[in-house]
Amino acid sequence: MAGKKIGFVGLGAMGRGLAGNLLRKGFDVTVWDLAPAAVDALVAKGAKRAANVAELARAVDVICTMVPDAPDVKRVALGEDGIIAGAHPGLIYVDFSTVDPTTSRAVGAALAEKGIRMLDSPVGRGVPEAEAGTVTFMVGGDTATLEEVRPILEAMSSEIMHIGDLGAGTTIKLVNNYLAAGMVAIIAEAISFGIKSGVTLEQIIALSDKTGTSNKVLNTVLPRKVFKADYTPGFASRLAAKDHRLAMSLARDLDIDLPVGKVILDILQTCETEFRDEDFMGSIMRLAERESGQQLRLQGN
Repeated sequence: MAGKKIGFVGLGAMGRGLAGNLLRKGFDVTVWDLAPAAVDALVAKGAKRAANVAELARAVDVICTMVPDAPDVKRVALGEDGIIAGAHPGLIYVDFSTVDPTTSRAVGAALAEKGIRMLDSPVGRGVPEAEAGTVTFMVGGDTATLEEVRPILEAMSSEIMHIGDLGAGTTIKLVNNYLAAGMVAIIAEAISFGIKSGVTLEQIIALSDKTGTSNKVLNTVLPRKVFKADYTPGFASRLAAKDHRLAMSLARDLDIDLPVGKVILDILQTCETEFRDEDFMGSIMRLAERESGQQLRLQGN
C-alpha cells in the first residue's frame, strides 16, 4: 500500500483513534465527518479535508468508514453523494462499523456493480486500543482484497482475523457483543445477591479465579474500572443496545429463539434510556446497585 491514498469517514471516538494511527504511520489520509470540529482535529494532525464522501472516494484508493448504524452505512456508501458516486476502478471499501450481515452483503453487492470491492471489518476492543493502534479486526470478504489492504489494517491493530466471506465479520462481532452483554448482566446479578448476603466482591473474584467460572470480564475488565465506580464513557449504552437488537434480529431471521437475549435486551434498553452515552458495563452495574440497594464495588472505592 506504499503511496496509496486512504479516505476515512466517521471520526467519532473510535474512528478518530483509527484514523490518527494511519496519520502517525505516514499514510496519506483524507477525512470527512458530519461534525466539522472532528475533521478540523484530524486536519491539524496532517489529514486532508474532503467536501463530501463522493469527492473523498474519487480522491483515494481505499476508503474506510466507522459510522453508528446500518442506515448510516447505506447512506455513506450508496447515497447521492456517497462512495458509489465517487466510484472508480480499483477502489476498495473497508467498513469498520458494527451493522448486520445483510446490510454488509447488500451494500457490497451494490458497490460491486460499480467495480468497488468491499470488506466488512468491525472492531474488537475499545477507544483506548483504537488510539493505541491495538484493536482486533474481524474481517469478512475476499482473501486477495484483504491481503491488498493488510498494511493499512496493521497500522491500526494488533490482530487481524479473517472470518470468511463478506458479512462474516459483522456476524461474529454481533456474537461477541451478545456474549459481552450477557456476561456483564449475569455478573451484576450474581455479585448483587452475594454482597447483600455478606460476602465481598474481592472474595467472589478470588473464588472465580480458582474455578471454572473464571472469565476476563469478572476477573480483569470490571475490576479495572467499573468496580472502582468509574463510569466514564467507553462503549456507549445506546450502541450496546443497538448491537443486541441486531443480534436478536439475525437470530429471528435464522428461526432461532433467544429467550435469555430478550431479558438482556430489556436491561440494555433501560440502560440506553437512562445512561445513553455512558459505558454499558457501568450502566448495567448501576441498575443492579439500584435494584439490590448495594454498592457493587471493590473495598475502598
